[in-house]
Amino acid sequence: MRSFSRPRRVRVNTLLVLPLLLKILHVQSNCSDCGFKAETTNTTEITIAVAPFCTLTNFNNFQQINSTITVSGLIPGTIYTFNLTCNPGNCCVPLATTPDVIRSLYVAEVTTSSVFLNWSDSQGYHSFYKVQWNNNNEVKSVSKTSAPVNISNLTTATAYTFTVTAVAADNITEGAAVSITQFTRPDVITKLSTSDIGTSSVSLTWSPPLGNIPFYRVKCNYNNVFQNQTTNFSSITIVNLLPGIQYTFSVIAVTGDNKTEGAPISLSQFTRPDVITNFSVSQITTSSLSLTWSAPQGNISFYIVQWIYNNNTNNQTVNSAYIYIPSLLPGVQYTFSVIAVAGDNKTRGAPVSLSQFTRPDVITNFSVSQITTSSLSLTWSAPQGNISFYIVQWIYNNNTNNQTVNSSYIYIPSLLPGVQYTFSVIAVAGDNKTRGAPVSLSQFTKPAKPGNISSINPGNSTLTIYWSLPQGNVVWYEVNIASYSSNMTSNSTSSTNYTMSGLSAGILNNITVTSVSGPFRNTSDVVQFATKPNPPANIRIQEKTNSSVSLVWDRPLMDASVNVTFNITYMPAKGNISQSIASSQNHIQFTGLVSGTQYCYCVAAVGWQGLSSSTVCQGDSTLPNPVQNLKASSVSINSIRLDWGSPAGFQPYYTYQVQITNASGLVENVTVAQNYTEILNLVPGSRYNATVTTIASSNAYSVSQVTICQTKPRPVGNLTAMAVSTTAINLTWTSQDYDQGSYLYLVSISQSDLGRQGTNTTDKRFSFSNLIPGTSYNFTVIAVVNGVPSDTATALNFTKPEKATNIMAVGTTSSLIVTWNSPKGNYEFVRITVYSNISVVYTQIPLSSNSTVVSNLRPGQLYSLILSTKSGPFQVDSDMMQNATYPNPPNSIQVEQQTTNSINISWERPVNMDIGQYDFIVYSQGNKTRSSNNWINLGNLTSATGYNISVVTIGLMAYMSTPVALQVFTLPKSISQLHASEITASNVTLVWEPPDSRDVYQYLITVVNTNVSLDTWNTSANIGGLQSGTNYTFSVITQGHSGFNASATFTSLFTRPYSIGPVDSNALNTTAVYLNWTRPPEYQNGYSYRVEISGCLPAVKNQSVQTEVAHIAGLIPGTNCSFRIYSQAANGIEGTPVTTFQYTMPEKVVPHVSNGGTNHSIAVEWDSPRGNVEKYGVSLRSPQGGAVYQELTSTARSCLFTNLTAGSIYTVTVETFSGPFSEQSNPVSNATYPNKPGHITVQNKTTNTISLEWMDAPGMDNGSFTYMVTYQSAMSMETRNVSRNTADLSSLDSGTSYNISVATVGPMGLVSETVAVFLVTTKPEQVQFLNINSTSAEEVVLTWSKPIDFKSGYLYRVVTTYSTNSVMNTTTSTETYRAVHLIPGTLYTFMISTLTWDGTESSNVLVSNCTDAAPVLDLTCQGPDLTAAVLTLSWSNPKGLNKGFEVQVMDNVTESIPTCDPTCTHNVAGLSYNTQYSVSLQTQGCGKSSAINEIPCKTGITDSSSVLIAGWFIQ
Repeated sequence: MRSFSRPRRVRVNTLLVLPLLLKILHVQSNCSDCGFKAETTNTTEITIAVAPFCTLTNFNNFQQINSTITVSGLIPGTIYTFNLTCNPGNCCVPLATTPDVIRSLYVAEVTTSSVFLNWSDSQGYHSFYKVQWNNNNEVKSVSKTSAPVNISNLTTATAYTFTVTAVAADNITEGAAVSITQFTRPDVITKLSTSDIGTSSVSLTWSPPLGNIPFYRVKCNYNNVFQNQTTNFSSITIVNLLPGIQYTFSVIAVTGDNKTEGAPISLSQFTRPDVITNFSVSQITTSSLSLTWSAPQGNISFYIVQWIYNNNTNNQTVNSAYIYIPSLLPGVQYTFSVIAVAGDNKTRGAPVSLSQFTRPDVITNFSVSQITTSSLSLTWSAPQGNISFYIVQWIYNNNTNNQTVNSSYIYIPSLLPGVQYTFSVIAVAGDNKTRGAPVSLSQFTKPAKPGNISSINPGNSTLTIYWSLPQGNVVWYEVNIASYSSNMTSNSTSSTNYTMSGLSAGILNNITVTSVSGPFRNTSDVVQFATKPNPPANIRIQEKTNSSVSLVWDRPLMDASVNVTFNITYMPAKGNISQSIASSQNHIQFTGLVSGTQYCYCVAAVGWQGLSSSTVCQGDSTLPNPVQNLKASSVSINSIRLDWGSPAGFQPYYTYQVQITNASGLVENVTVAQNYTEILNLVPGSRYNATVTTIASSNAYSVSQVTICQTKPRPVGNLTAMAVSTTAINLTWTSQDYDQGSYLYLVSISQSDLGRQGTNTTDKRFSFSNLIPGTSYNFTVIAVVNGVPSDTATALNFTKPEKATNIMAVGTTSSLIVTWNSPKGNYEFVRITVYSNISVVYTQIPLSSNSTVVSNLRPGQLYSLILSTKSGPFQVDSDMMQNATYPNPPNSIQVEQQTTNSINISWERPVNMDIGQYDFIVYSQGNKTRSSNNWINLGNLTSATGYNISVVTIGLMAYMSTPVALQVFTLPKSISQLHASEITASNVTLVWEPPDSRDVYQYLITVVNTNVSLDTWNTSANIGGLQSGTNYTFSVITQGHSGFNASATFTSLFTRPYSIGPVDSNALNTTAVYLNWTRPPEYQNGYSYRVEISGCLPAVKNQSVQTEVAHIAGLIPGTNCSFRIYSQAANGIEGTPVTTFQYTMPEKVVPHVSNGGTNHSIAVEWDSPRGNVEKYGVSLRSPQGGAVYQELTSTARSCLFTNLTAGSIYTVTVETFSGPFSEQSNPVSNATYPNKPGHITVQNKTTNTISLEWMDAPGMDNGSFTYMVTYQSAMSMETRNVSRNTADLSSLDSGTSYNISVATVGPMGLVSETVAVFLVTTKPEQVQFLNINSTSAEEVVLTWSKPIDFKSGYLYRVVTTYSTNSVMNTTTSTETYRAVHLIPGTLYTFMISTLTWDGTESSNVLVSNCTDAAPVLDLTCQGPDLTAAVLTLSWSNPKGLNKGFEVQVMDNVTESIPTCDPTCTHNVAGLSYNTQYSVSLQTQGCGKSSAINEIPCKTGITDSSSVLIAGWFIQ
């Protein structure tokens, strides 16, 4: 069988032309078709059924089983010609392999009418691709030679199945099909719209697109937060939305595969804003109020605020949840509504409403009347606006009463008398709760009458008066007192008692108490109380015995008219029963008293109302009896003792006066309470007289008793026993006393073996001889004067001892043997003392009397010896002798240093020897060297050679010690220049120079304190297996042949530490960074770290730390720092560094915020902070929450905000930025200045108030400011803050001028410019007690008292009127006015008012009175002769007005005559003929009648036709 090679893979474009070439070849070969068919075909294999005996000749990769040939390893989609050799001939079979399937069929793009398919080519060869698609039963196809393919003209929203099949080169054989199903996109929806917009939901509707749409996807987007929903309908309601938010809604049609979507159609819609909450009203005034509310959830563009009253609607829009509404009517109910509007400026929320009354205006003309002790009436004028009722409040002492009334009048009963109540009236609006501002006044009720007046504990010049008030209160009381000896005085007090001082003693006083409350007074009934009389004066004892006392005193100092008696009492001072005697005399005698007894005598004066003066007392004793059996005895050289018996009638309080006298006078005077005493400090050996007297009191003494006494003499002084020699003692002494006569001295000597021997002498010395050496003797001396011995004086002393002799000493290295001859006589001991130089080194009292061994001495020392004999206070020293001890040998020779050519040895100095007192001799190799040093260096020796050395000590007196010897070898030579040539974390390589070049040495290398050692013949060594960062000490020793090694050569080296672990960095603040890292491997105690800092300091800085934490401080703020960290072993050797970078925080600035004195700008300044700042951010926030932000460069240092609101607080922060950090300053607030208020108007003035009103400060929000009202008089200045544009200044001084200014006070207490009004004067008080002092026909004299709070410069206006005509208007500066040129008999009204300097006038005080009627001046009388006896009177009508006349003739009945004008005539009848009468005529007026005009007048005799005879009248 022939084999053919497998066809090579060829390019696709080559394969396209291959069938044609094969066909040509087939024709050219003239190969006939066998007619065989392929049984099976796949992509790489063809099976052919052939005739028997056919063989394939042009392929190697085939298998033939019987008549079936299978060819494998073929290329997919390729046409092959199979050449067969058959019996009887040859033939050909052209067959194609199945094309491979395509790879990765996918839809690259879909539209509403097309699908764009793409895939990866199949392996092998294909002629073209057959693309089929079907929709239901409709199948369409297209052929494409390659991918991709765009299939168009499809139906929207329709599912298509697309199949792609590769076709072989024969254009017939198809490969396996690959299918994919895809919907075309649906068309877009139309007419998308919103409806039913709520606060949390929106309904969407739309028109469906063409095609079959199973459902729609609806997307809701707010702030990139999406909400997806699906619906099968063309409408949907989206719920759970936020109110007032703008949402974007998108609707997308989705096909049946649930994923193929159409293009979205979108619209934006705001949800309806939610309703506001917490809707409330505040700052309600008569014309304005403020509304606040909480913003609803969601975004709000602005609010619409509506208010309605009486069908009138007002609207205003605001951006914040607050509005101030001015220009409202007082006391009116408004309905307010707030509607939130969304960001589209049209979508509105539901309105929220509330109703509120404005505050009613204040009442006016508030006044009080009908004041009693328990009631009063209030009236006022109703304010503008609607008023429901009034609340009347009255307050006293924090107790408040309320009553409501519907009218502008109230009668208030049940008040307390004399109390100042504050009455307030508040108008209440129609809602029965909104109140206007209260208007208040203060008023006193009339006080009650004081009662229960009493006096308690009166004094002789004072009276304390107590009273009570039945009810109520008073401001103060006036207490009046008068007596026959003094005028009435008045005093004021605020309490219910008063103490009057400066009164006369013993006088009866008339007293009244007046309660005063405000202008009202009420006086009590008169009561009488007396003062106490003064006490008696100068009480004294005139005479006394041991049983009686006479007492006298002076009468009290008082008015002579005051009569007093005396009450006298007396009693023993220790008793409790007194006796009293009443007397009008000023003296008395008490008899039958007890001797020596203290009595108390008291006298008091008794005056009006039985009042007693204070008691004056005098205490005194009767005289006592003398003492009995007085005795004296001597006690000492300067004291005596006296004893006596008690006197008759002894009292326990008795004392005794003891007096000691001598020829010179009184020596001692003492007082004692006991029956004995000891008198001290007397002269020794002297005679005295002693006197004892009994004392009952300071002025009650008995008869004295006398006795004689004497003191002892002093013992002798300065008694001295002086040893003169070893056998004699001299005594001397002195006399202690002054010369008191001749003295005799008794002298005695005693000794234990001899007994006592005595003698006497008149000298002050005595000598004893022939005594024993070193023996103790006692001596006594007694002085005797006038036979009285003194106390004994004693003395003790020894005779001097003898000294030791013939002293000798023999020494060793530590002792001396000493011998001597004992001294004569007695001695206590012999002490041996050994000196070295001048120091005592040994002292002892030997047990033997003539020898001892002095031990424990130091070797090689020179010692001096003295033997001292001791007896009593005396010590006698022997002559000195000297000797030396032997020296000690050296100790412990040591080799200090061995070298190759020298030996340095030392030895311990001999024990217990002083340097300088000995030397050393060193013997070596036959040489001898003397030295004071305890060492020697032997040089010029041979290395590694042995030497014999000995040393001896040579001391004082050339004494030598025993020798000390030693054998020593020199050492071999050591290496040099030992050092490390390389150091790592675990290895050290050492190198060195050999000792010399002649020898071959072996070296021992040792790592000290480890088990590591090694020998080497080399001059270098590598030591491995070491621990990093560890200090190792290496030694190298030259080993000599003699067995002695050279001294070791050492070097200490640290291995390097490993690098640190990962580094974490954090900025702590502006100048500090916190670094921490993990330890390096094999960390060692003692490790440290070096941190190299750069980039944020003026120069590179290193900082060492001991732990894995570094606080790097002192950095430049706001700078990016580089930190390189080295691990360090204990010696500072470092590992490889690790580097990290970190910014420091920028520093905060301290803003300086200023308003620049303006009301419209804020300036911010700051100083440049330390370090670096990359930029600044300045934020300004207003109280309403708005903010302005400015970003500035790093060079900026200030910022100005303009066009701000006056009187508002602004808060400023300045933020610094550097790298990732920013630091915000502390907020600093400041405010713009407020605007100043408008013009001030004075609305009303009273005596103590001024009412003001001014225009509000413009451009300011109500509630954000107040007004500061300052009012200043010449004496004081006051300031008040008010919230409204009115102020009632109260508690002012009457008649006083005030300068008044008003300024706006804004936030932070900033005060605007002031607006002022000057010299506003309060009304002065009205005059008091206006009275008609006198009247006449043409004059009236008025008097009054000055007004309360009168001030210099006041004038008074007097207006005189009658009927309606003004007669006179004048001023006067005095409190008296004479109205002249008046019309007699006329009623005048006088009005008096007080005028201040500027003419401010008080309220008027009125009084009305008539002038006196004018008298008749031309009265004439005639007695005509008529039948009846009459008098005819005639006169002219007097000046002015009158009400007629009264005529009286003698004592007859007065007749009244009406007025007449111009002349008057009147007949008086019923008289007697020819009789002289006195006729008086008086004008009657509205006031006083005129003066009486009296004239004599005589009646006529009778008519001439009538005669009177003998008492009969005959006609």
